[in-house]
Parts: sequence; C-alpha cells; structure tokens
Amino acid sequence: MIAAMGDKMLKTAVKYANTWNSYGGRGLNPQKIFEKTAERNEKVDKFCDEIGRDPKTIKRSILIYGKEAFSLFKKEDNFTKYVEKYSEIGIEEFIFYYPEKENLQKTLEKVAKDIMPSFR
Repeated sequence: MIAAMGDKMLKTAVKYANTWNSYGGRGLNPQKIFEKTAERNEKVDKFCDEIGRDPKTIKRSILIYGKEAFSLFKKEDNFTKYVEKYSEIGIEEFIFYYPEKENLQKTLEKVAKDIMPSFR
C-alpha cells in the first residue's frame, strides 16, 4: 500500500503498489474531499494507462479521520451512504479512525456488527 495525493506519488503508487490510499485532504469539507478523491482516482487510472498497467490491479483505499469520521458514526445511515458513495467511484477499502467520543461508540459497535458485514 502506498498513500499518495500528488501526481509524483500517485505515479509511484501506480508503478509499485498493490493498493493506493488517499485521505482526502486537510481542512476540506466532505464534498471537496469526495471530489479530490474522485479526481485522484481518475489520475490513478490515467497513470496506469500511461505505463500499460491494468487499473483493476490496484485496490483503492481511503483513510477517514477527524470530523469526517466522527460524523459517520452519529447515525448508522451516515455510514452506509458514505461507503456507497465512495464505492461508486471505485474505493474498495475504508480505514476509519475509532471515534473516541463515548456517545459514538455504541453506533460504531452497531455499524460494525450489523452494517459492515453487508459490504463484504
């Protein structure tokens, strides 16, 4: 796995990685994070074409943390919508920071038990 945001590292990921990971970006709102991730995902495909690599051979991954991660565990439906939205652009693997706030832990447990298995 290689985490990459800029073109130089995206090209490195395309050349060497079996998984590319992104985290969206700091200080961006959720829509802008989605747009940046989609844009980078398209670049991964483009850079694969440039070197003759099948884009399907690179798994796509995203790290979700901070306010964005906390918002996912406020309601179970938030999590499902988020995963479905990112899955539509090719993201296959989701890495979530554990919500430290006690009131979010119950939702996290429910999501892990009842919702995450449906995405396997």
